[in-house]
Amino acid sequence: MKPIEDTIEIAAGEPQLAEGSMPADSNAASAIGEVTYDRMARHARALRLSRELRILVVVDSAGWLKDQIEIVYHRERRRAIRPYFVRVGHLAPDADLSGEHGVWARCRRYNAALDRLHQLAAQLATMVRTGSVTLADSAVAYAYQHLSQLDEVIAWRQAEVMGYSTVRLDRLADEIEFFARCDAQLAPIIEQAERAAGTSPRYAPTAPQHTPARSPRGWLRWFRGSQRDGAS
Repeated sequence: MKPIEDTIEIAAGEPQLAEGSMPADSNAASAIGEVTYDRMARHARALRLSRELRILVVVDSAGWLKDQIEIVYHRERRRAIRPYFVRVGHLAPDADLSGEHGVWARCRRYNAALDRLHQLAAQLATMVRTGSVTLADSAVAYAYQHLSQLDEVIAWRQAEVMGYSTVRLDRLADEIEFFARCDAQLAPIIEQAERAAGTSPRYAPTAPQHTPARSPRGWLRWFRGSQRDGAS
């Protein structure tokens, strides 16, 4: 793997002098000096941030990111994400990349939110399979219908919001909040079912009801609707 220093290149479109050439006048020399200084400052900032985060960081020179931070990630098991490259807008504060709301912390919280929902899905699937609960209970059937499609929902949201293995830091915070709210909606149902299974006779396994499967978009509409109902 190349050293970080070797991977930071001059952005396309930046004015450069051919080797051995001289500026035409003092104004040109001043302009070239400013460009060179700005480029060196960006490179120095990128190197410093790369060392601090232990990940490749590039400072956006085109200006389109402004104060935003963009994470390019690898997808891991169960669609967890691991950052391997970060683009930083020239107006983004360095402090936004680290700390409890920084790149690594938010990726960890996102992965933890997915893992929590996967655990709930596994718990409910086990209870249904072993006959500890029955899907005749509308609340359990409700949770089962949504958690059984969890992988599809995560895949759809990553394609829509985090496409091309890229996500902005602020949008990642929105995704964390979305899945945390799903957890808050579904976890009490699973916990209540577990308590009931521990004190009630075991039911015979019940086949899942043949309700129409929700698309990921329908899953999102259900969640938003449940939020409105809870607020009313």
